[in-house]
Order: sequence, then C-alpha cells, then structure tokens
Amino acid sequence: MNITILIAGSMSLAITLLVLALVREIRLRRGLQQLLAKLLAHWRNQDANDHTLD
Repeated sequence: MNITILIAGSMSLAITLLVLALVREIRLRRGLQQLLAKLLAHWRNQDANDHTLD
C-alpha cells in the first residue's frame, strides 16, 4: 500500500516537473523567435537603407 502511494507520488512529481520544463522551453523558444525576427527586420532595413544611399 505504501509503495503504491510512493510510486504514484513520484510519478505525479515527475509529470509536474516535465510539464514545467516544457512550458519553460516553449517560452524560451518563443522569445528567441521574436528576437530573431527583430534582428532580421533590423538587418533587412539596414540593408535596404544602404542600397538607397548608392
């Protein structure tokens, strides 16, 4: 009986930690995608401005 409760508790904790890790990774990935989009937009605008000066 006690072993079953221990296993169930351990599995619940493991699942909770996995969900938290997944949420963190998703947030980091979205942040990196936004940063990359800003950098690419800035780079494209700089490149377009350089060509208009020629």
